[in-house]
Amino acid sequence: FNLLVNPRTTGLVRLTKHVHSNRGHAHVSVLSARTPRHPIDEFVTMHGLTGIEVVALASSDPVKKKDKVREWIVSRNLKNVEFFDDFAPNVEAVGSLSTELKGTKIRSWLVRPDA
Repeated sequence: FNLLVNPRTTGLVRLTKHVHSNRGHAHVSVLSARTPRHPIDEFVTMHGLTGIEVVALASSDPVKKKDKVREWIVSRNLKNVEFFDDFAPNVEAVGSLSTELKGTKIRSWLVRPDA
């Protein structure tokens, strides 16, 4: 998890670029299981994704991603959240927040890594 090996443009990158260009950087966050953060910062900058928040969790545990997304929703009073990930357990974990946080519409999407 410490290095990006052979980084490539995936469906997640294309989706992120689409939201970034249509909604702006304030509507995009990158939540990665990897650590340290600087290779992720370099990767998103390389793709023209400037000004977005990047969080490196240093854990592949889906509950950690769920907890971070919950923290963002509550602290920012978010009402609509779209979560994209290429790992089904993360999608399921974050998607389960919709039953917990009734005032927020949460859509959680699985994106194939090669899409």
